[in-house]
Amino acid sequence: MSDTFDRLAEPGAMPPEALERLVYLVGSARGGTSLSLHMFGAHRHVSSFIGPSHFYNQIWRYRKAVHERVLRVLFWAGLSTDQDRLFESLSEPQRDAAHTLYARGFTNPSMRGLYDLYALFRALDPDIEHPADGYRAWFDKSNDANGLEEIAAAYPQARFLFVFRDPRGAVPTLTTRAAMQSAQSEKLALGGVVAQSIYWRNLSQRCLRFAGKFPDRSLLLSYERLVTEPETVLSEVFSFAGLDPMTPDEMQKLASTIGFGSTYEAQSVGLNPAPITRWRTRVPEEVIDVISAICAPTASKLGYDIAAPEKGAGLSALLDHVPGNKAKAVTLAKLTYLKARELSGRLRPGAYARPPLLWSPKKDAALVAATAED
Repeated sequence: MSDTFDRLAEPGAMPPEALERLVYLVGSARGGTSLSLHMFGAHRHVSSFIGPSHFYNQIWRYRKAVHERVLRVLFWAGLSTDQDRLFESLSEPQRDAAHTLYARGFTNPSMRGLYDLYALFRALDPDIEHPADGYRAWFDKSNDANGLEEIAAAYPQARFLFVFRDPRGAVPTLTTRAAMQSAQSEKLALGGVVAQSIYWRNLSQRCLRFAGKFPDRSLLLSYERLVTEPETVLSEVFSFAGLDPMTPDEMQKLASTIGFGSTYEAQSVGLNPAPITRWRTRVPEEVIDVISAICAPTASKLGYDIAAPEKGAGLSALLDHVPGNKAKAVTLAKLTYLKARELSGRLRPGAYARPPLLWSPKKDAALVAATAED
């Protein structure tokens, strides 16, 4: 395989040592993972996907369930790269090497064989400006925790970044998006809020359990701190990933040109802390109560100043928001499971070898005061 890599080792290729250094970013949808990926992917020595590659859920999990030709179609669809254009853009030695690796990847496919191809072909995409001095690492992201331990085993040098956002900010936008996609009239129907709150808490618990098991390979960070302290957080993330820091000019350009948006407003440019506190004025109190009732035990471990409401959000009240007896039973089982996992002792604060990069009530209060003045 080294001979093949040698033939592929031209500008734009992903060297073997860089392939080892996968940085896998996980967090809830509408929780800041896209913004995080775009910011981290702006590093001159990082190759990253535009969004989640969906490799584990849409490629790896189906490798034995579909014909090889179908798997290849799924592969290129997930990669979002034109196969013919990519191969045509390569020099003849590169093209031969790429075809060899591609054929090997689909012969008795292994996770490394297929996932490495994702990184290699993403780095060779002709639509991307490649660093003259080469890549050092690659970033991918997911909005679920599926396959974390399998990926960790396949890539012993991989690092895992877990991005958290206050559920009172993330869950309402998640619920609104889901309602819009299903053409529901009530954008913040409480049944949807219950479902999305369960998703947020379950994912957060799974991320915390993984980080507790692999503390030296995991880093926790908050969307709120990334937005308000971008230079500090990016420096810490790049150090964790074994990368040189960005230059001051690169940092300034990134912070002023990065794009962001929300369910409530159109796409904008530049980092804006307003979405961090927007839920306080935009989200009804009854919605906040439901989110807090479900998410507070886990969110409080992440530094968010959130407590379960004293009234009106007990288990029976939550189930009243869920239509249908079958759905109520499923919801009850999920809530019971989450509570049991929370009490298992594996999500205790301070279970990590390195300090988590999380939010705090003090910072939240300061930001609320600052945005109120504006």
